[in-house]
Amino acid sequence: MHGHNARLQTPPYWVDPNRGCWLWQRALSEGRYGIMHVPGEGLRMAHRVFYEEHVGPIPAGEEITWTCGNRSCINPAHLEAVSRRIVVRRGRATKLSAEDIRTVRVLWRDGMTDETLARHFGVSTTRIRQVTRGKDAGTTFEDC
Repeated sequence: MHGHNARLQTPPYWVDPNRGCWLWQRALSEGRYGIMHVPGEGLRMAHRVFYEEHVGPIPAGEEITWTCGNRSCINPAHLEAVSRRIVVRRGRATKLSAEDIRTVRVLWRDGMTDETLARHFGVSTTRIRQVTRGKDAGTTFEDC
């Protein structure tokens, strides 16, 4: 199969065997959220679509957040509906664990780009550069 039809056969996500995340592999918004076209509805955030398809309607007044902290993850088991108050209390910054930092550094040394790493871990490229260039407070290259 070639051209447009071949692209449609490509799975929309990749399953991370270590973290269990279903990582969105198609279009991303500026905020690094997966976006998709839904017939009759237009563009929607992929994590919201997957939540609704696999869990059910999003309760009124609630938002969908990630238990894994990765905004490109669409695994319904990693998504939860919570109030705005909880979202604010938790903060929007995704933090990397010490294990994540070690993994980022290994993958970067193996040639993975900052952009790919940022997408995979659901953080900004600035955050990835801090980690890969040894500017991450409390964790140095020697810790890996």
